[in-house]
Amino acid sequence: MTRVEMIQQILNSPFAEAHGIEMVKEMINRHGDDFLKAMYQSLSDQEEALMFS
Repeated sequence: MTRVEMIQQILNSPFAEAHGIEMVKEMINRHGDDFLKAMYQSLSDQEEALMFS
């Protein structure tokens, strides 16, 4: 998955809606790719956990 696709997925997530899309955009821009990947993985893990609970 490309960086752009990860960002799009994150911005469309409930996390971004709850914390504000602009704030999440600023966080992504302020930090590097490692942060982006960790955030994406965390959101993916949370979605997976919700699906199986």
